[in-house]
Amino acid sequence: MSWSAAESGNPIIADTLMWVDCEAWAEHEAGDHLIVIGKVVAMSPPEWHRHEPLLYFKGSYRHLRDLDQLAG
Repeated sequence: MSWSAAESGNPIIADTLMWVDCEAWAEHEAGDHLIVIGKVVAMSPPEWHRHEPLLYFKGSYRHLRDLDQLAG
């Protein structure tokens, strides 16, 4: 798997839809889990967003264009 480092040193995986780099902002215990809230410090530039995201909505996978048709 190909990757490069963000300014923070966190990995940015190649050929992904986009990336978000966060630093830990808060942690909350929830039973035997730890919920970590991140503060976004950087994200992929607009030219990185070459593809539509795949969404899960009302029981099936869809693209944004499908949601526009459902709304209309």
